[in-house]
Amino acid sequence: MRSTLPVPPAWLTTLAQALSGWLSQHPLFAQHPGSTSLHAHLAGVFDPQLWPAQIAQVQQDLLHLQVAFHEAGHAAASYALTSEEEVWGIRLWFPTDLTNEEHAGRAYMMERWDWPSTREEICIKLAVVLAGALFHPEIPQVQFSGGTEGDEATATALAQHLDWSLEEAYADARQKLDQPDLRAAVEVLAAEAFGRLAQGKGDLDEGTTAQILGQYLIRPDA
Repeated sequence: MRSTLPVPPAWLTTLAQALSGWLSQHPLFAQHPGSTSLHAHLAGVFDPQLWPAQIAQVQQDLLHLQVAFHEAGHAAASYALTSEEEVWGIRLWFPTDLTNEEHAGRAYMMERWDWPSTREEICIKLAVVLAGALFHPEIPQVQFSGGTEGDEATATALAQHLDWSLEEAYADARQKLDQPDLRAAVEVLAAEAFGRLAQGKGDLDEGTTAQILGQYLIRPDA
């Protein structure tokens, strides 16, 4: 008699293998509480009796991982590109119940200007706004594209003041954010946030955030 157990589709097997490899090889995530949980869920997708239910768990883990990097990108870019007077405090927040939330996470910043006026300010603001998407985790064969709609709408409005397309805004932001120290700060901040999520904690407090960013980055003069 033929087995009627479901067989994981090829895309799920590819995703599980790619993600497992990335977690095992990444220096910050190899021995990480969030990775332990994710490895367990990934193992379930290879069991025909478990994988349909485990898909939801893997999707939630991936959302948490993306959100951690996305908000860490906003926070680190703001810290690295703006003066201390422009940022009152940075906080990453991840609600446990996403059903009524427009965003899965936020980096809290209070800036001197609500809308930049000079060309330099607009370029900096564009880089901070687009940093979330540009710092999504880089995992071979796994693409993270969600959670960028609001940022891209803001960036499009800003770019119009420069007669730029969204693609040109992204290109300029990539150039400004292409800094090894900035990438390192984002990864450490994301790892900390992802770990707290795995422990059921929703907040990465302002003090820890500032400590991590200050370890890797130097703020520009006011």
